[in-house]
Amino acid sequence: MTKYLFDTTGIEKQCYHLAAMAIASRQIREEFSPPEDAEIHIFHAYEDQEIHQTLISVAVQLRMIDDSLMQNSRTREFAQTIVGRLNETDILSLREACNKIIHAREIQILLPAKPGIVLHGKKGSESWKAEFDILGFVRNAMKLVVCYDEDWDIQ
Repeated sequence: MTKYLFDTTGIEKQCYHLAAMAIASRQIREEFSPPEDAEIHIFHAYEDQEIHQTLISVAVQLRMIDDSLMQNSRTREFAQTIVGRLNETDILSLREACNKIIHAREIQILLPAKPGIVLHGKKGSESWKAEFDILGFVRNAMKLVVCYDEDWDIQ
């Protein structure tokens, strides 16, 4: 199988950063809580921005990896793993979560409770809402990256 060689180490690092930001959020908010640290509110804006940008980057790369595996009839079970809900009743696979991250018109990052993401968008005239856990997304993203690493060969 000939394929584009992804920097899987870079994707793994981005997944680590997503997990670290999600887990550290609670501690940061507890350590730097108003009113004595009122200026620290800017951390929350940076946190959301960093998570958003990293999610988009990881989602694009995972979709490309999954497309590569699919084109070459390779195992892609992790791309089909359920990571959340679509429109509150349908399942959301890792692949579909990546699609929704890429095409979302609005993103809401739920921190510091259970680290989650809520995305809103439209497909045609239909509105959609996707919800998933950041750590579940990262866990399954890493499985897909490992699957890709183990499956590649250059001809």
